[in-house]
Amino acid sequence: MNLAQNNLDRLVFSKQIPFLFMVMTFSAIAPLYFENIRQISGLLFLAILLILSIVSYRTTLYKLTCIEKRWLYVAIAYSFILILSYFLRFPYTSDGEWRNAAPVFVLLISGWYFLSIRFNQNRELIKYVAFSSLVCALALFITELYMADSLVGYRFGEIYDGTRGLAAVGFILPLTTGLLAVVWLKNRSYFNLAMLLIAFVLSGLNGSNTAFSIVLISILFGMTYVFFWGANLTRKTKRISIFLLVIMVLSSGWLSKSKIITAANDVVGITHGDYSTSTGLRYAMFNIGIEALKGNWLLGVGPSQYKMHVASAANKTNYPESVKVFSSSVMQLHNQYIMSFLLAGALGGLSLLFLLIYPIRIFLSYFKQTKDPAAFIMSGMMIGVMFVLFFGAMFTYTYTTIFYMLAISALISWFSKPKGATN
Repeated sequence: MNLAQNNLDRLVFSKQIPFLFMVMTFSAIAPLYFENIRQISGLLFLAILLILSIVSYRTTLYKLTCIEKRWLYVAIAYSFILILSYFLRFPYTSDGEWRNAAPVFVLLISGWYFLSIRFNQNRELIKYVAFSSLVCALALFITELYMADSLVGYRFGEIYDGTRGLAAVGFILPLTTGLLAVVWLKNRSYFNLAMLLIAFVLSGLNGSNTAFSIVLISILFGMTYVFFWGANLTRKTKRISIFLLVIMVLSSGWLSKSKIITAANDVVGITHGDYSTSTGLRYAMFNIGIEALKGNWLLGVGPSQYKMHVASAANKTNYPESVKVFSSSVMQLHNQYIMSFLLAGALGGLSLLFLLIYPIRIFLSYFKQTKDPAAFIMSGMMIGVMFVLFFGAMFTYTYTTIFYMLAISALISWFSKPKGATN
């Protein structure tokens, strides 16, 4: 037994460490579904984080791999660039201060991830995150079924928490489905398969284009793997795999059909000058964002001046007054890339790209070495995330930012080589 494991075993509460990480992970995820418990969950998360930080400082434990270090550097750099963009620009505003919440949570989740490595829990994180998320999703689903007067037109997440619930579930559950797919591909038990299918169905019941896009692109990567790297699969297995993946695509499309049809009609409306629809407003805000970036892409305008600058850019366009007012009043332009450049300039945009591209690099590198289909499918999931960020600034809000950090950090360690503990 190595030195770090010996030291870990000597801790008085060593047998409780997995339980503590499970509780800490659950306390980070539960408020993403049920916002009204955020205070008690937050205090529990911080208390465990503080206790484990003190123990970690006083004990020789496991060290980080190069891959894990780089991921933490990427996450911390992203946070500090956004936070500094606020503090280095006067005057401060409440809107600018609010925008610091998401990058601060990135730092807190980075602390959670760092400690998971120190206590040798990093390769268990995928289960902690996936099953915590699914338990919360099932609890929310049961709650909504109880609250619903009718299930006609039901969309998972909307009854309990309106627009916030739709946005949270629409981003979190597709990633949860991806995590559970990785768990099932590693251990193809009926239990893991059942959990995967439940997450897939609940994700579809959200009915959002975000959920549909992430799931669809992940499935397409799965099909690509079967066609091009399935040499070790029998012809029968290939046929069954393709059949099941097609069924999943059709099922996901059917569950999201109303939003897909609406989006198609919105595009037709845009060609006739109607920008009052969801897609129409996103199209207008994209162009307003481009206008706002002119002359400001290098340094950005900062979180505090963001709204004022967007309002000024909107007034320079020829869009209807209602579109200008809407674009100036909302907290985001529904495009994360433009938002990052506006908030923190070129450094903000580049740090966002690193936050998105570095995981893909890790997954594809692992796939190149092992031909593990899970790594390839997760690369597809990340492409899906990058795609939906063209239509929604997910990292503006804490609930989506937190889960992205939890899920991707878990995957980073999962697709890193298992290490012996060294100090």
